[in-house]
Amino acid sequence: MGLRRLFGFGRGGGGSAGVGASTGARSGSGSGSGSGDVEPPEIDAVITTVDAQPGQWLRGEVAFRGGGTGLKVDRFDVRVMAKYMTWQGISREDEVARLTPVAYETSAEVAPGAEHRIGFRGRLPWECPITELGGRSTGVDLSVVTTVEAGGADVVRDIDFLHVAAPPLHEAVMDAFFAEGYHRVEAELIGDSVPYVEQRRSYLQTYYLEDSGRKADDLAQIEATVLNSQVGALVFVRRGDRDRIGWYEKPPALSFPVAHHELGEADLGSRVREALADLPGLDRLRR
Repeated sequence: MGLRRLFGFGRGGGGSAGVGASTGARSGSGSGSGSGDVEPPEIDAVITTVDAQPGQWLRGEVAFRGGGTGLKVDRFDVRVMAKYMTWQGISREDEVARLTPVAYETSAEVAPGAEHRIGFRGRLPWECPITELGGRSTGVDLSVVTTVEAGGADVVRDIDFLHVAAPPLHEAVMDAFFAEGYHRVEAELIGDSVPYVEQRRSYLQTYYLEDSGRKADDLAQIEATVLNSQVGALVFVRRGDRDRIGWYEKPPALSFPVAHHELGEADLGSRVREALADLPGLDRLRR
């Protein structure tokens, strides 16, 4: 993960650092930043969980380093945040999970030259967005955001990208589409909801799939939306339409459920083929 240097933090200067992503490397000596040759304080958030997945625990720690001036943190919190696009085309950010510091230690005072580490953990919800599918990025933006406050005036956000792999059932569902000749163009997180479906998050993850071997009117482009849950997944399939964002604006969708205990036993290919075979008729009914 990255490292954030806090020039003037706690002395009315941290606010000027604004909001930014960690660079992953120590930068500069502080000259020209009002700190002279004094080493500035630092925060460094590290995720220790390897191959995080929805429904599993995410663990890490924040290292507070006093530098040459010392560091007093009045409050900090750590959250998993996702960026998504609303159906109106507006970019937004939503909290996916709040990670709890060990022993609820939410403040720190570090002497010059010293370091203090505080662990944190939290369970990722089953509805957590997927950033990796089959070892490849989905293009979805998910981050661990550490917010640090001092003196009630200085606020700095340390942003570290978080990689969350698809659970086995999610992988199996998408593999069933790939087996039918489709390949993934990209995925997108949309702020919308499915009518009459229980949904705990304000966004949907949709995959845009193409099959160059099909004609344009033969479902050459489709969209697959997967809603993960503790019991399994609900999969929606529709004809592709990238020009429209809202659920009601897009072509009608068919759905089929898959339970976790069906993994390795159910013929997911037949469910995908049945949905694809029924889509043209559903389109005609809508017209």
